[in-house]
Amino acid sequence: MSSRSDIGGVLAIGLLAVLAVFLAFLVKVSSLMGLPFLTVMENARVLWVGPGLLFAVFLIEKTGMQLPIRLENTWPVIVGVFWIAIQRLLVMKVEQTALEDDIGVSYGLSASPVDYPWYAQSWALWGIFIAIIVVGYCIRNSRSRF
Repeated sequence: MSSRSDIGGVLAIGLLAVLAVFLAFLVKVSSLMGLPFLTVMENARVLWVGPGLLFAVFLIEKTGMQLPIRLENTWPVIVGVFWIAIQRLLVMKVEQTALEDDIGVSYGLSASPVDYPWYAQSWALWGIFIAIIVVGYCIRNSRSRF
């Protein structure tokens, strides 16, 4: 039989492991994208909303809670949130590339929104997000009829 201190220790180790994986992921993303680690760290919340939402829905489903949140009816929202994270990475890369092209050195400043390509604009973010959700629920609706 385990005591409360044993459970607390296991939870603390689990939390530290999740944080270590989180930091390793951010380091890998910053090296793959060629972005400074601190820039990626500033946007970490946006990058982890999708995996966090997926994990929360998975836990709700596996514990059998009496909530109407299931993976089969929330996957379009989860995919849309993953799109927001991908688009944020694209914007960070565009900002870095635009500055390096203009001044030759990156100082971590942002470029003006006029210089952004279409996929880094705010309208593209929300338009594609809404399209993902609408198409996802249309697919879900057509599949649930059979």
